[in-house]
Amino acid sequence: MRTLLALVLAELILFAPPLAMAQEPTAEPPTQTAEQTTDSSYVAGMLDGRASATEHYSSAAWFAGGFAGGFLLGLIGTAGMAVLSQTGRADPPPAELARVDSQPNLFRTGFLKGYDKKAKTRALRSSLIGGVLGTAVIVAVILSTQDEDDK
Repeated sequence: MRTLLALVLAELILFAPPLAMAQEPTAEPPTQTAEQTTDSSYVAGMLDGRASATEHYSSAAWFAGGFAGGFLLGLIGTAGMAVLSQTGRADPPPAELARVDSQPNLFRTGFLKGYDKKAKTRALRSSLIGGVLGTAVIVAVILSTQDEDDK
């Protein structure tokens, strides 16, 4: 049992920091309807929204929620937090909304869509990483408790 516990902890130490620091791929093209492809301001707004979400959106709360869900309910809690991270709409900060308020309507629509999509991607990643870590911690605690009971 001690060997298994040591392996679980070694995996946490080795793999958790790179996963938490992983960069999101930026080559993902935005999805568009036929009407939106005629105006490049929508695409420019979407790209600006993604950049704004990268700079201003914090997913630390989703990491903490994922960790708590994984710790308390295991993989079910992890999955639950992942689903919750995709509900609702992520709104940009008021300063960012004021900045794009003078732009054309298609630009604002693209900005909001891009911000929401990028924020949800970051929230999903954080909740999954937190959930897996929370699950691993509770598994390690259970295994270490069982190991002490065997003595």
